[in-house]
Amino acid sequence: MNNHKATIGILVFPETTGAVVYGMYDMFLSAGRDWGVITDGAPGAELIQTLLIARTPEPVTISNGVRVVPHTSMAQCPALDVICIPEAAAPGRPVSGSLS
Repeated sequence: MNNHKATIGILVFPETTGAVVYGMYDMFLSAGRDWGVITDGAPGAELIQTLLIARTPEPVTISNGVRVVPHTSMAQCPALDVICIPEAAAPGRPVSGSLS
C-alpha cells in the first residue's frame, strides 16, 4: 500500500471568499478521516496534507473581511502534488497584483 500523503495547496488572495477557501480546506482534510467516523465510529488516517498559501506569510484579509492566516508563502512553499486556485469574488477585476 502506498503511504504517500498527498500535499495540496490552496492559494489565498484578497479577491477570493472564505466559503470557497475553507470549503476546499475542510473537504481535503476530511478525506480518509471522516470515512472512519462513518464506518467505524473513529477517525481514520488523514490522506491529504492541505496548506493555505499566500503571496507572503502574513495574514490576508479576503472578501467580506474574512482573515486568513496562511501556512506558508509562495516563496517558501514545499513541493505540492496539486495546487487549487479558488475563483475570484470580483469577476472582471484582475488579481495579478495580489499574487506578485
